[in-house]
Amino acid sequence: MQREIEAKIPKYTINNHEFTNASANYIYVVDWTNFKCGEFKVKIHESNKPEHPISGEEVNSVIINNKSEIKITFDLFGDNALPIKKGLSSRQCECVCFPSDYNDASWILFIETKYAEDIISAFDEKYKYPYNMKEQIKATVQYFRDKSILEKDRIVNAVISFPNVNEPYHEIAILQDELDEFYDNCGIIIRATNTVEVVDETDINLIS
Repeated sequence: MQREIEAKIPKYTINNHEFTNASANYIYVVDWTNFKCGEFKVKIHESNKPEHPISGEEVNSVIINNKSEIKITFDLFGDNALPIKKGLSSRQCECVCFPSDYNDASWILFIETKYAEDIISAFDEKYKYPYNMKEQIKATVQYFRDKSILEKDRIVNAVISFPNVNEPYHEIAILQDELDEFYDNCGIIIRATNTVEVVDETDINLIS
């Protein structure tokens, strides 16, 4: 999969893709953009929960429970990582990941996060976070299909996550008819959650 991405993404933007591997029991995905600590990109942290480099406080994240310790490759998207033409890029999520020993039976996971402070701000109509997150997932997956990185009929997985929100929010963020629409029309199994469980190279659980 990494080779497919590198081969089919325009060369002038490949530097906006950071490929990294991880195989720890717990893998933490953090978008540091909104933290005032000098970091402005998505990063992967292994084993230990990430901490803010200035305050030392734990930083919330998407947690990937990888008890099988399989090797996972992440493509962490920088700005304008999915160009349509010079000066125009597709909407995008934070990253995509997949088993490093990728084959036709492997799972694929797209991740989008928003660091709203609490459940009230997460679902404030003026921000339209859930809508925008879902549209970013759709656009990213469609871009991968249009570039023939993914087959047109390949089923993929996706999560939208509010790492700072501890209350259950999955039924508010994605309604049942949206789950059906994502699967039937886009080939995407999507859930609103902060936690993903890797079973093996062919199966993952999106824990609501």
